[in-house]
Amino acid sequence: MEDRTNIHIIAGRRLADLRRARGISQEEVAELIGVQPETISRYETAARHMSLDVLDRLARLFKVPISALVPDLVPDAEPNLEAELVDRWRRLAPSSREALLVVLRGMTR
Repeated sequence: MEDRTNIHIIAGRRLADLRRARGISQEEVAELIGVQPETISRYETAARHMSLDVLDRLARLFKVPISALVPDLVPDAEPNLEAELVDRWRRLAPSSREALLVVLRGMTR
């Protein structure tokens, strides 16, 4: 599960994921939301924190709710299993990823 104490790191990671998934460069995102290109890089690395206004502009740009960029801060919320799976997947070594895929394929036939 994502560490909620690192909200800026999570938001930056999610911004980068959304941007890459849509094939948009940092420069294009910057132009579309009205910031400098290096600002997007800083957001993605958590070197700079996104304001609520920026989060809103990004959410509108990507047509997602703001919650797609920031973790749910409600302590009793249901766990986001998909986010946990993705986070754990990213931490796996390539050989472990291959082994896990074999297991998942067997479970989903």
